[in-house]
Amino acid sequence: MANEYDITIPAHPNLYTGDERQLKIYFGAPEQINADTGMVLFIAGYGGHSGSKVYTKMRSVLADTFNLVTVQCDYFGHEFMQKPKQIDATPFCLNVQKKTGIPASAINSQLNGVEDMVRLAEKYDIPLLFKEALGESKGNFNDMSLMQSIDNITAVLAVIAILQDNDYPFNTRKMVTFGHSHGAYLAYLCNAFAPGLFKLMIDNSSYLYPIFMNPLERRIGELTLDGLILRVYFDYMATTMNEVDRNIMDLEWLYGQIENRCQCMVYHGSKDHMTDTGRKREFSRSIGARFEEVAEDRVDGQLFGSAEHGLHADFFKLFEHVMERFHFDRSTVWTPPDTLILESEMAAYTFDYSSGLVKVNKRLV
Repeated sequence: MANEYDITIPAHPNLYTGDERQLKIYFGAPEQINADTGMVLFIAGYGGHSGSKVYTKMRSVLADTFNLVTVQCDYFGHEFMQKPKQIDATPFCLNVQKKTGIPASAINSQLNGVEDMVRLAEKYDIPLLFKEALGESKGNFNDMSLMQSIDNITAVLAVIAILQDNDYPFNTRKMVTFGHSHGAYLAYLCNAFAPGLFKLMIDNSSYLYPIFMNPLERRIGELTLDGLILRVYFDYMATTMNEVDRNIMDLEWLYGQIENRCQCMVYHGSKDHMTDTGRKREFSRSIGARFEEVAEDRVDGQLFGSAEHGLHADFFKLFEHVMERFHFDRSTVWTPPDTLILESEMAAYTFDYSSGLVKVNKRLV
């Protein structure tokens, strides 16, 4: 059985405020760590986190199955990416005036609570959305990009430091990252910002730009409240923040600035509504990735459950499918990622790894 650990360490300071932070890291290790032991970083997307059953099991089971140290963290703003928890008091009625002939303001003044709102919506067949009470601030929010990727890179480097401090050899050529949806998108950012760190990336349905940065593409979930099923939308503050760098969020722009040194296995559904399949194929070709389109004829109910976003994939089987077919070189010599200098329209960034962790300097241009 794998040994399981969790630690809390000082995280990279908040680039938006300069505040100090803490980072919770979870990792599993096989019974015997040796020169063939590799490492995998799991990155959850929306609705997932380090404590999700599937990831808890993967960190344990896959450590032994593939001789891997399995790493995951609760990255910046992950709290705001889970299922709806609490609604804002103000509902959002679509087409209320058109449906009823009454101004929305006049209707809302007559409502005394959620039940009245739901009853009205059912009477007039009005789509009714409630706003999630997120409580984001610059100190902690779903930035969908820079801070989230820095935390994931930090988690990997921190666990490597632990192995070195305990004189454990490990295969520095067997470094993997595995992500689903937004998690796969973050894997691309980690790979770009930490040159040479990862040797294999498994991408299940990444988009090329965070879809929820588009105000017209609101994330919507369901919340059960007093027996009522409410549709709830998320209004993320990143969509209106000037401090969020749109260039580095764009994988097509970002990978035009760097040389990809990682083997990427890309699985993308033919019916994925978040990213056009042809555009994803062209991006994959441009970075030397192996692109596999999952159309209806590949939906087997085992590996893939659909051709839509996320593929309803079995995470275990997809990981096994790739790992059993991939050959890793072997080396126990650890070389930190190269320093990366990157300039966008907003800022110049230096990603410095000389301390053993990552230190990012951001200078506005």
